[in-house]
Amino acid sequence: GLNAMENISEFVSGEDILVIEKHSNKPLAILQLNALELAKLKETEQLDIFSLIQINNTFANFSNQMGMCERIKSTIFPATYRKFLHWIIYLFTVTLSIALRGVESYFELPMLLAISGAFFLLEKSATHLQDPFGNLPTDTAMTTIARNIEINIKQLLNEKKIPQPVPPNKFYSL
Repeated sequence: GLNAMENISEFVSGEDILVIEKHSNKPLAILQLNALELAKLKETEQLDIFSLIQINNTFANFSNQMGMCERIKSTIFPATYRKFLHWIIYLFTVTLSIALRGVESYFELPMLLAISGAFFLLEKSATHLQDPFGNLPTDTAMTTIARNIEINIKQLLNEKKIPQPVPPNKFYSL
């Protein structure tokens, strides 16, 4: 859901940016441009066949991973899943209250609330975690992961200008 073209001019030429902007899937367009560059390197014999095969395998893995993430992002959980889960929790709570009938009432009610509340909390957590790419504090930190990869590659290439890591979100810290 973020702008894929933001900060891309640092890594891609203006000509390539124009090509990428024509595509709806920007990461796939970037991958295609890289594959075309590899083909040019192979044609001019600047890249041997074994290196080309290895890099193409890496590109295939990138493409597969992007496809998997896109499927996760576009998967919609049916409303019936949540309704069934709620009904099962309600049924469990009623059954638990019947089972605790012989327990003193001052102990039964807090115990019933604590146990059933834990199940509702788990259900709510599952609802939040079902979309890991929604840019919420509980989601997968894709920007942080990408920045760490960028830092690692720039350090391997002995570049001078290395960006700072993305600071952690303090949303849930104590």
